Amino acid sequence: MKIGSLFSGYGGLDLAVEAVTGARPAWFCEWDAAPSKILAHHWPGVPNFRDVTKVNWSQVEPVGIITGGSPCQDLSAAGKRAGMTEGTRSNLWVNMREAIAAIRPRLVVWENVQGALSAKATSDSDMEQDGRPMGDGGGGHLRALGRVLGDLAEIGYDAKWTTIRASDIGAPHHRARVFLIAYPRTPNTSSQRHGSGIHPHDVGRVDNQNETKTRQQQRTRQVTEHRSTTTTADTGRVGLETGRLPGGQEPQHPPH
Repeated sequence: MKIGSLFSGYGGLDLAVEAVTGARPAWFCEWDAAPSKILAHHWPGVPNFRDVTKVNWSQVEPVGIITGGSPCQDLSAAGKRAGMTEGTRSNLWVNMREAIAAIRPRLVVWENVQGALSAKATSDSDMEQDGRPMGDGGGGHLRALGRVLGDLAEIGYDAKWTTIRASDIGAPHHRARVFLIAYPRTPNTSSQRHGSGIHPHDVGRVDNQNETKTRQQQRTRQVTEHRSTTTTADTGRVGLETGRLPGGQEPQHPPH
């Protein structure tokens, strides 16, 4: 199996996917010159398409896995929180969506900052037919993670996501990241798929208020064993948080 990598950076996410699946990158799509040099050094001969907005996805080599950490600047708490609105760097997610829709990989791995759970994904003018803000039941903006989940549902993909802190795997800091795995919807999962019986954008109503007991059960095994001794003050906190779908549904696990 091969990997198609978007917003590749220096290839860290691809190294992780390679370590788990054994797949190797077939192509990259990284605009910045500095990380592009790193990619060329470690993966000589693997093409880099550079500008994600200019790629004809129907003409690239087919891959079984698409990875991507779409730009986070407009989602991060350290930025202006413009969200995935039109014209922002974070809205380059739409190009990843186009790649997934055209290539139809068996697996999609998306990574982003924790701000994706709270940054808005639409402009004030994006409304449902009844005048409500899209996907938010009248309570506000559709959130960025919800936008991603809804887009994936619209093109036939189920998904499961979680947040993992760096300290959960032994790093001496708490920085959290959202990781999402998506996979093609199958007839066996269609009755419980994201968006079943609701508008696709409503999938994005992220309920991050899971009870502590539930979240503790979802923690990565051996988190305590691997936690850095420099983060002892962090040991009492919950390591993983999983999204809950409308109606209390749980996202489906990838098929084995």
